[in-house]
Amino acid sequence: MPTKNNHTAVLIFSHTPHQEAKEKSFTQKVNTQTNRTIASHLVEHTKKLVAQTPYPSFCISTPDQKGITFGERFTHAIQSVFAKGFSQVIAIGSDCPSLTSQDIQKSAKALERGKVVLGPATDGGTYLIGLQQESFDPEAFKNISWQTSSVFRELLSLCSSQPQLDIEILSSKQDIDSAADLVKVLKSNLIAPYLQKLLAQLIKFATTSFYPISTFFLLKNLVLSLFGLRAPPSFS
Repeated sequence: MPTKNNHTAVLIFSHTPHQEAKEKSFTQKVNTQTNRTIASHLVEHTKKLVAQTPYPSFCISTPDQKGITFGERFTHAIQSVFAKGFSQVIAIGSDCPSLTSQDIQKSAKALERGKVVLGPATDGGTYLIGLQQESFDPEAFKNISWQTSSVFRELLSLCSSQPQLDIEILSSKQDIDSAADLVKVLKSNLIAPYLQKLLAQLIKFATTSFYPISTFFLLKNLVLSLFGLRAPPSFS
């Protein structure tokens, strides 16, 4: 529940790693186990990122989402957070690893000033949406052309149609929908070093090995990443 001085909550709206692995391929050489492992690390990274902020968070993944279309499920998730007593919601996914805790805190401050916040993704979608309950229009929001390249444009138009709303637009970021997107993000050096190294190793392993990724391999590389081996990843 919100405290007296905290009316903002963060909603992590995402697939489970299993579902994400079915929807996307993060490696050029299709490897379901690697896809699932990468998706799992992205979700856990997002949770850790939000935990660095002072805002309560709610992760609503595939089994807990209600509705048939993406728009219905996303709208219901946002309404469920408002129903807990919060008047401001920052909605994010788990597929934008260059998102920072500073982005979330900047968005929360903009919401406190009465603005709505949009974080445009490079593919025309959004990686962050900050909303005020009093100006939230569930029916209009539900009918956005979600999961298309026109999402940001339609959201901007929807917000602009309410003259009383001020809009804060964050810097554009790359989200991850494919193997090519993941490589771009890794080469950008805009994500946490431990995550950059771990994901790069997973990609390399998936393209050079015919064997399943072992728990030992994952734990070993996570430990190495966390304890100081910070060199840039190799894509050779």
